[in-house]
Amino acid sequence: MKRLFLTSIPVVAFLLLVFGLFAFVPNSAASDFFLHSSTNDFLDNTSPTATTAKFKDSAAVNRTTYQEIGTWSAAPAATWMRLTSLSDLHVWIGLKNSDDQGTYFDLRAELRKNGVVIASGETKTIQGVTRNPDLAKEVAVAFGPVSGDQFNPGDVLSIKILTKVADNGGHNNAVGLRLYYDAVSRPSSFGALFLVDTTPPMVAAAVNPAPNAAGWHKTDATVSFTCSDSESGVASCSAPITVSTEAANQLISGTATDLAGNSASTSVLISLDKTAPS
Repeated sequence: MKRLFLTSIPVVAFLLLVFGLFAFVPNSAASDFFLHSSTNDFLDNTSPTATTAKFKDSAAVNRTTYQEIGTWSAAPAATWMRLTSLSDLHVWIGLKNSDDQGTYFDLRAELRKNGVVIASGETKTIQGVTRNPDLAKEVAVAFGPVSGDQFNPGDVLSIKILTKVADNGGHNNAVGLRLYYDAVSRPSSFGALFLVDTTPPMVAAAVNPAPNAAGWHKTDATVSFTCSDSESGVASCSAPITVSTEAANQLISGTATDLAGNSASTSVLISLDKTAPS
């Protein structure tokens, strides 16, 4: 049976961030990916514990061009998994400069795999943003459909958050928008549901030519293997094996391995006698 795991895209007791040893574990009970910063900006499923929020500022913004606030990356995937659904990104925002009070903002979130966008969402015309950190405004961004949902070992999940001035209303530009995160009161995060493949692939053996009624071959026999996997897909399948040695009950085995690392084997017995009786 396949298992569904809620993960905060760190998720995985199998994944390690290059810059800090926090796990990305699919079988984790946590369901959110939290934005963090230390030496680098990163994602994991550990809830923030700090009382003071970190923040990042965008560059100056206008109505036409989105500017990046920041990008947070999870550890490289250590096993195959499929991203099946996402929940909203929740972040807290404020002004970089109090003179921009009254500006309306758009906020965009891009979920990426190896730097390529696989899902995105926007929240438009956000009003009431202030410079006071204690009055930071919580904003939710809903993601659209997910494409490229399969993660292989080594793939990196990241989220990029951008902003611009809204198309209508308020001021035409602003010094920048500030995003707060990584604190108990500002746990900026999103949720993800991953399918992890724990089922071995299927492997079957076929013998050509078939043995006679007594179970013997009188000519060389070739054992071929057919492999299939309904989840992650087949990574490797044993090549055909030709049996040319005369002997009874020779055990010939083949193995299939899927992209998640699960494997299965099958065997057949070959009895070969190519020598005429005397």
